[in-house]
Amino acid sequence: MLKKANELGLLRVFHTKKSNGKQGHNVYMFNQYANQTESTLGTEISYSPVNGVPKQAKIVAPNESVDLLKTNNIKDNKRTETLSAEFTSDNVPQDFKELASIHFKDAGTIEKLWSKVNMAAYPFCFENDKALKIEVGFVSLRQMIRSINVKNVRDKFGYYYGVLENKFRDKHFEEITEDEFSLVGEVYVFEGEEGVSCL
Repeated sequence: MLKKANELGLLRVFHTKKSNGKQGHNVYMFNQYANQTESTLGTEISYSPVNGVPKQAKIVAPNESVDLLKTNNIKDNKRTETLSAEFTSDNVPQDFKELASIHFKDAGTIEKLWSKVNMAAYPFCFENDKALKIEVGFVSLRQMIRSINVKNVRDKFGYYYGVLENKFRDKHFEEITEDEFSLVGEVYVFEGEEGVSCL
């Protein structure tokens, strides 16, 4: 601003020196400004020659104010329509798709339900048993739909995952107990030099 004021002739700069010869502080003296009209950025200001105070300021401004809520109305590029059940991904088995499409009409919901089946099957090592996943998915889906109709379920996907997890856990423990009983029931007989021994 000092440079601009100096260019316009508004002030004079006096450089001072200290007693040791180094530069000291600058002294600025404001000059009386001559009667001129300055036009910058749509404003017209005329200065009086006596004290340099603007007499009249004309500001050119638009008549309408800008409404920020209206200008910030940028549409998202996201699609909001839902695809019907017939557009469900091929990753979802046809049997599960048909049962789920009776109650849920959009493809995204059916795909998410099947992903919950896969997620719940994984910790119990059933991720490769497609028949078991479909069976448990059917039973859990029926239970979830009944619960939605009878009582207030806030999060259907969370509820469905909980039912699936319990069913897969039960299947897992059934397999473990069957394996234990089959090992206990078998008797191994060895004939050795000292006679017959059983394990």
